[in-house]
Amino acid sequence: MATTAQAAMTPRETALELLTNPPPGLSWKGAQFLGNVAGLPDRELSEAQLSWLAKLAAPAGLIVEGVSA
Repeated sequence: MATTAQAAMTPRETALELLTNPPPGLSWKGAQFLGNVAGLPDRELSEAQLSWLAKLAAPAGLIVEGVSA
C-alpha cells in the first residue's frame, strides 16, 4: 500500500486548521495559543513554541513547517 507524504503547513495554516477542526481534548490554553499563532502570523515562534505547535498538530496528522521530525 502506497502512502502519500503530507506537505508541511505554515504555523498559521496549522493553527487555523486545528481551530477549525479541534482535536479531542484541546485545552483552553492550547486554543488560546493557536489563536495567537493564527492572529499574529508575522511574529516568529521560538523553538519551544514550534515544538508545542507540533505536539498539538500530531494527533491530527499535521506537519508543521520548520519543525524537524
